[in-house]
Amino acid sequence: TEKCFHSFRGCSKNAGSWFGISTVLIIIALTILTTATAKCKERQTNYWKSVTILAEEAILCLFGIGFVVSAFFQIRKLKFSIATRQSRVEEFLLYTAFFFSSNYTISNIILAADFEEEDRNAKSLLHTERYLLICRCVLNALELIQILIQTHMIQDSFHRCSDKVKHQITKPGRQSIVALLGINLAFWIQQSFQLKNADILFLMENDKGTYGWILFVVTMPISLFYRYHCTVCLSQCFNKLYEDE
Repeated sequence: TEKCFHSFRGCSKNAGSWFGISTVLIIIALTILTTATAKCKERQTNYWKSVTILAEEAILCLFGIGFVVSAFFQIRKLKFSIATRQSRVEEFLLYTAFFFSSNYTISNIILAADFEEEDRNAKSLLHTERYLLICRCVLNALELIQILIQTHMIQDSFHRCSDKVKHQITKPGRQSIVALLGINLAFWIQQSFQLKNADILFLMENDKGTYGWILFVVTMPISLFYRYHCTVCLSQCFNKLYEDE
């Protein structure tokens, strides 16, 4: 019984690592599946790709919000220091990437809502496309919430350190940080390779496709940088949070 208890305790300590690794591997597999499958001439046959990517985003956003909230409340147990534990460059890059990522997400919501309203008024939109566009708007709003609270959590962790031996041993919030590392990396993989082949905004035929193309070409790279930079910041917090100043 004691051996089982220690085994369970060891697994719980690595739960965040297993979750992050599993998430990234699943997203890689789904990305290969959607990108390797050729687009059919009939749009309806490609909708399964949009459903897949929307389901991925829904799960990633919900888990992302949950782990951010969990990490935030656990990290608040650590000592707050006015002096930042990260370089000013890292903090500046985080805010810059956050600004462009928020603009990209909000613009995405506006574009999807505009497509849905225009085609609904023209009565030329299939019900499936309407539902997919509505889901796209809702999930982008959910992602915006995740981005907001995650940026605040990372910024707060820049000023935290462990002055107690107990915190240096237990490392509160570390497993949530590891899980967020996997979630942000999964988002980066999905948006880099899967979005253009599976998202409903790319599958639709619309005279505003040029605006969508400009949106993705101009603002999307910085949005991708936000996910990448978050993985960098979180990986630094993985160790620095549990050191004394």
